[in-house]
Amino acid sequence: MSRSPRFLIALTLVCLPLTAQSKVYLPSNSPGAGTMNLAPLGGKASSGSSQNMRTQILVPRSLLPTGGSQIQKLAFSSSSVGAYKYQSLVIQIGHLKGAKFTTTFADNLTAPVTVFSGTGFAFTKADTWSYLKLSKVFDHDGKRDLVLDIVIQGARYAGKTGGSIAGSRRSDGKAGLKRVYALSYKTSTPARSGFGPYAGGPKMALELVSGKTIELFGVACKDSLGKSPGIQMSQAPRPGLAMSFGGGSSAAIQGTFLLFGIGNKKFGTLPLPLKLDSLGAPGCWLLVDILLVIPGDKKNGSFATPPWTLPKSSALVGTDLYGQWLLLDPKANKLGFVFSQGLRARIVSAP
Repeated sequence: MSRSPRFLIALTLVCLPLTAQSKVYLPSNSPGAGTMNLAPLGGKASSGSSQNMRTQILVPRSLLPTGGSQIQKLAFSSSSVGAYKYQSLVIQIGHLKGAKFTTTFADNLTAPVTVFSGTGFAFTKADTWSYLKLSKVFDHDGKRDLVLDIVIQGARYAGKTGGSIAGSRRSDGKAGLKRVYALSYKTSTPARSGFGPYAGGPKMALELVSGKTIELFGVACKDSLGKSPGIQMSQAPRPGLAMSFGGGSSAAIQGTFLLFGIGNKKFGTLPLPLKLDSLGAPGCWLLVDILLVIPGDKKNGSFATPPWTLPKSSALVGTDLYGQWLLLDPKANKLGFVFSQGLRARIVSAP
């Protein structure tokens, strides 16, 4: 009984060796230690200076993977148990805009991503990490400092134990964390600048996957028009969502096939990259191990694999998928094949 490429790919993914997610603790994995601080999550009473608050926290790049990473979860710690209610809680993450962390909020953030927007958050257990469910992930480039921007409006904390003080545990500043904050602004006009920068900040935990989520590698060879074919993927693959590889070429291509694998070091016993000059394809390389060959759909110089849906399993997060286009172009070389660059796509968590 024949099986579709979609079925075979899904079956292959279930059997993949997996790369686990990792956690970064700022400044350490000791959620029960440290004094309490009303910034950045707000106060306990129904009114007061800490009901509306904007806080930015600088995380030095030295505390994060140097090759880049994708931040997928964020947690705070408290000594008490209970729920915050907000008119609004918005968390953005971005890279530090310049070389200096300043008191002007807009000067600290570049290309921020809103990772959380809601009206509530709860500490579920004392002296442990309580995670927010982020709506988006953030790709850190590994080269710049990270900035978290947290804006709360109308905060009210109803603690069940620990009772008189709301807030998250505070770090001692030794890890290089810094913070800027503003209080008592009007709900309609969040503050544009604050006090600081001060050493320290809330104790936080980040769950992340190391490395860039989509990356090209290797060298493409020339088609019959002397140009290199392209390969791309519009976004990183996610469990339970459809994905596909795309590409393009201006030559009169007679067929397109994606070479799909889970590695780029060996193909069987052959080391990769494998030079194909001796086979009649000068300047061409095989860059991925080949587990499946998937025909592409070609239209107006572009081509793509039919979309398929990854298994809905969090265990796949962190797994790398590899692809390379093989094009049938008889006029390009004696072999009649042209090869694109390789593409590595890391499976990330579903939104």
